[in-house]
Amino acid sequence: MSRRELPLDILKGGCYISNSQENGAMTVYFVKKYIALHRSDIALFKFFLEGYDGIGSVTTVDGEKAVVEVTIMGDFAEDGRLILEALKDEIEFEECESMERKD
Repeated sequence: MSRRELPLDILKGGCYISNSQENGAMTVYFVKKYIALHRSDIALFKFFLEGYDGIGSVTTVDGEKAVVEVTIMGDFAEDGRLILEALKDEIEFEECESMERKD
């Protein structure tokens, strides 16, 4: 089994979700995590995380409750976990249950 085929359960904890999407002949794996933080910190959180090009992205799920969805590419799951761990020293946030996006 190649590294790309390994399940993402190596990430211990709360609301990591393993997903895959067919992209032609290749399967793309990613990890989603939901984060609750102060509304005033959303832009800074997004800036820090997306500053690591290609690791992942941040989408605001609920602006009133200040919940964001972090999507991390599967190949960078461990790097993403370490970045989020390091960000806890800079920004106060906590993991939360998965939730549906408001549209």
